[in-house]
Amino acid sequence: MLRERLGFVPEVRDAELFESLPTAGVIGAERAREKLDFETRIHWRDFR
Repeated sequence: MLRERLGFVPEVRDAELFESLPTAGVIGAERAREKLDFETRIHWRDFR
């Protein structure tokens, strides 16, 4: 699907994460955690 829409398949940077947690988000907060000391307080499942 991505190849059809984007013309390429983006690099998977943390394949082990997706293997162990298939529902992991595709946009990570690691950089915000490193640069801004940001930690999420809520999870999308809390909105169900």
